[in-house]
Amino acid sequence: MMRNSKTALTAAELSAAIKSGDIGGVWVFCGDEDYLKSHYKKELRDAVLGEEADTFNRFILTAESYSAQALKDAIETLPMFSDRQIVEVSGINFIQMKDADLDTLCAVLSSAEEHPDTTVVLVAASDELKYVDITKFVPQADKKSAAALAKLYDCAKVVAFPFETEAKLAKWVLRHFRAGGAECSPELASALIKHAGRDMFRLAQEIKKLSYYALASERTEVTEDDIYLHVKEDFEFGPFDFSNALLDHDCEKAFKLLYEMRNSKDANKLYPPELISAQISRVFADLIAVKELSDDGCTQNEIAAALKMNSYKVRLYMNASKNRSTQQLSRALALCRSCDFAMKSTALDNGVILDRLVLSLM
Repeated sequence: MMRNSKTALTAAELSAAIKSGDIGGVWVFCGDEDYLKSHYKKELRDAVLGEEADTFNRFILTAESYSAQALKDAIETLPMFSDRQIVEVSGINFIQMKDADLDTLCAVLSSAEEHPDTTVVLVAASDELKYVDITKFVPQADKKSAAALAKLYDCAKVVAFPFETEAKLAKWVLRHFRAGGAECSPELASALIKHAGRDMFRLAQEIKKLSYYALASERTEVTEDDIYLHVKEDFEFGPFDFSNALLDHDCEKAFKLLYEMRNSKDANKLYPPELISAQISRVFADLIAVKELSDDGCTQNEIAAALKMNSYKVRLYMNASKNRSTQQLSRALALCRSCDFAMKSTALDNGVILDRLVLSLM
């Protein structure tokens, strides 16, 4: 697959290339979804080496062992007792890399064209190389990533792995249940995501556990009780607390929480601006729904049943909405939706748009 455009490949395009056997050359994986990067690295490895381990023809370079010379040596090594070999590289911080070092790296990667028996895959964490569309306006904070990507496009096939949308994630959950011999309705797939969180590594483990439990109980259908009895809830306190700070007009706390969500060292608690906007919009929408039912006299359990929401979460939302008017919550939701629209339709930095949302709610 020859690729010289200045836009990244998608996971679907990568999957098609692997299935067709077009796996040679240099691949760079970037973006926020670490699970998919790990999954497709294994898919590439299996396509090159076969499913059995082949330590002779697999080179691994990490932050501790990487150097341009070590990468060059690995690429130029001939495969042993095989037609192909793979070089896996991780831990390179493209954002902090000096221009001269990046140029040297790109020169080594370009030389891989002379070795069609070698596949090179570089996997970058989101804090090592942020994926940005370099054909559009690039915020100042992403200039280093954009500059690195511009050079990498000339010597590699770049694949971007953004966070999956909830709809795509639900379909992925259904496929994984079927692969494990169990069945799950689309509604329960969405319920599992809301209950366990969006981390795909954790979801994969929970799907295995739920599938095993259902099959051990001599049934294939996973039920709602299975999810709430056997999966620990991962309530997203970051967006919830952030929403409460906005409603309380607590500017200092709001910006503190915003900073923590956007700069957390825990990948599971790291939120890009567009995801924060979507999450707090959902929080405000849920708060409105809970408040309206509560004001109508519904009990906690009745609200949980009506909204198909976990009872513990309903209690938190009832307490949070108790001293707030529906008009206040509706205004906050409207501003959040305007923020989301601006992120999708303007060239402004999404972080700036989110900061303006905070100030507009103060």
